[in-house]
Amino acid sequence: EVLYGSGLRVSEACALKNGDVSFAEDLILVRAGKGGKGRMVPLTQPAKSALRFQKEGNADAALFKNARGAALSRVSVYKMVKSAAADAGIQKAISPHSLRHSFATHLLEGGADLRAIQDMLGHASITTTELYTHLQTSQLAEVLINCHPRSKW
Repeated sequence: EVLYGSGLRVSEACALKNGDVSFAEDLILVRAGKGGKGRMVPLTQPAKSALRFQKEGNADAALFKNARGAALSRVSVYKMVKSAAADAGIQKAISPHSLRHSFATHLLEGGADLRAIQDMLGHASITTTELYTHLQTSQLAEVLINCHPRSKW
């Protein structure tokens, strides 16, 4: 839920600490971003609800723990996502990155600004964000019709 709801990289989710989540402000502080840059990412209501069962212990403790109490690894998250996709009957290859990609694509399809998506994903370059946003030809035509001044003729 957090991977899809906040667009985090799997390594970022694995590095989260209890103190990185603010339920009062509905935000996640992502400290382990690519290039060492941190950012604040909104926390969706479904992710917030799911996290209420995870958030235990002191602020410096790992948010997502394995059975031994250590932080989850990227490999274990990958296996969980694959297993959940199989349990849901999804035939397509799904990975944690698929959830990040879907986050960006669904925001764009819902009308979100590309720069806002860039900030939430933690991309230094807008060009990188554009790689996540594959629009259907029909969507592009709709944008042209609704937004271009010459299409009103």
